[in-house]
Amino acid sequence: MSNQNAKVDSIDSRHPDYLSIGTKMELVSDLTDGIEAMKDRGTYLLPMENESTQEYAIRKNRSTLNPGFTEAITAQTSKPFSKEVTIENYESLSKEVKAILKNLDGHGKSITELGKDIFAGCASYKDGFTFTDFVSREDTLDDGGRSKSDDTVDLTRTFTFFIPRPSLFNWDFDDEGNYSEIRFKTSEVRANGKFGKDQVKVIYRWTKSVWEKYIEVSGDDCDDRFIADSGSRNWELVKHGVNTLGVIPIEATDFGPVWPNIDLAYTVLEHYQDNSDQKNIVRFARTGLWYAAGFEEDELDGFAVGSNKLIHSADPDSSLSVVEHSGSAVGIGRAELEILERRIQALVLKPIVTRTSGDVTATEVIQTNANASSDIRAWGLITGKALTNIIEWIHIWLKKDMPEGVRVIVYDDYVIEGSSADNDFLLQTFMAGGISHETFLSEIKRRGTIDNRIDIEAEVKTAKKEAIEKAEATAKLQEPKVPVDNKLKTD
Repeated sequence: MSNQNAKVDSIDSRHPDYLSIGTKMELVSDLTDGIEAMKDRGTYLLPMENESTQEYAIRKNRSTLNPGFTEAITAQTSKPFSKEVTIENYESLSKEVKAILKNLDGHGKSITELGKDIFAGCASYKDGFTFTDFVSREDTLDDGGRSKSDDTVDLTRTFTFFIPRPSLFNWDFDDEGNYSEIRFKTSEVRANGKFGKDQVKVIYRWTKSVWEKYIEVSGDDCDDRFIADSGSRNWELVKHGVNTLGVIPIEATDFGPVWPNIDLAYTVLEHYQDNSDQKNIVRFARTGLWYAAGFEEDELDGFAVGSNKLIHSADPDSSLSVVEHSGSAVGIGRAELEILERRIQALVLKPIVTRTSGDVTATEVIQTNANASSDIRAWGLITGKALTNIIEWIHIWLKKDMPEGVRVIVYDDYVIEGSSADNDFLLQTFMAGGISHETFLSEIKRRGTIDNRIDIEAEVKTAKKEAIEKAEATAKLQEPKVPVDNKLKTD
């Protein structure tokens, strides 16, 4: 992520740790936004080969994106959130808190929907943040502004919303390890005239004592006095207030220590690049390579490959010929894409059926729970803990004691191990080269998918023999063809 427009002492300056993970965040963001976002990144994600600018533009426009990454996040999120979350000791909560939990953000978002946001965000970016704000007429300054980003809301209540990792770009901690400052970006839709609407970029800065709101402005329109507030001509301080809580009401959620699905993201990127090359190769193979000899400079003006074409030349010895491609490169490219596609499928399933996240962190001891038999079950437990803490933040803002025994439970009674998904994962992992043939057969035999009487060693030998015979037969079919010389005489 570029930091060219952010001075070290300006409001939009970024934390060094944020910059260190910028490449990963950008890739995940582009994959999430889809093919148009990937194309907009140009040569950064799709390098230019030995081709002209026009040829590259044609290749880029023909490129497609494997949906494996977005499908993975959807599939992984759908398991624990196939049912509504439950709250233990829900009856002990006040009516006010119950009402807030049904509409956490002032726009109808329930605690289950917020849980989906947290889970999907952390499965994509490793971690994320949930912020609980409080709006009242007493805690604002200046022109009646509120600390909540939606200034149209008049209710005195809490508001909770998810901040994806890319949006929170700077922070600091106090001596106790608690946040002493955070800065995050968002956007607002504002009226422009009687009927128009504009989207405005916003930065919020929170410390333990104050909050500040900045909006993006044109450098030409920015008054010099704003520079003293923000350190930049691009941002104007428009509102500020007192943080009466004395702490920053942010809940950080981390699916670490390993960045979830990042191997999948890089594999999908590799597929995107290889598939672009493959489409280009296929396009060339279909048309062949044309060679012209003996023609005057203007005699081939407007020539295009196709049927019903009549070419004339004043030179009787002139000729056009085409060399057809043998197809071997197309076959190799297709085989490589199939390997990548199998790897993508395996990586999509991996967090669903296995536990690969390694040692737990000190702050996420709940991962040691016996139910955390797969990554998404562990992530579900972490999300439930985060949602429980959010209920506690609501009570802190309302100056109420949270009743004992209140705990958010994310559904985890779904079938994975021993299921068809488990067998599919083993197959895809084997096809992608992640496990040996012997291990694959042994595992599906142990699960009862194949007959227990089958001799694994003998089966592997037979399979290898058949694979060699098949490869030899395929090689004969792919022997290079003799180039075709379609000589067009121009008598």
